[in-house]
Amino acid sequence: MSYYRIREVSFNGKESFSAIRTVIFDKDKTVFTIFPNPKIQVSPLSIHTNWTEQYTFNIFDATGKRVYTRTCKGNIELDNVDLPSGFYLYECATTQDKVTGKLVVP
Repeated sequence: MSYYRIREVSFNGKESFSAIRTVIFDKDKTVFTIFPNPKIQVSPLSIHTNWTEQYTFNIFDATGKRVYTRTCKGNIELDNVDLPSGFYLYECATTQDKVTGKLVVP
């Protein structure tokens, strides 16, 4: 369980605080890790997840164009992900869940 509040400081130095909010993290929630990130050109891209069902893994470039797609199940190592330097978005999706994130290729 974590507690959060926002502190706002005006240009004149006056402070104000939001109400305190509680966030409870569910241990059974989706775990999804992609590494290495930043991706090293010669290394495979590894996906570790607690998903047991089949999912689709997509990578999109900065314009939103899909540059890689693969159907996966469980933990997997992808050897054939050859991307030029840049910033990418990834999406992993099942019929009921979706995880998105950023991938950097230096």
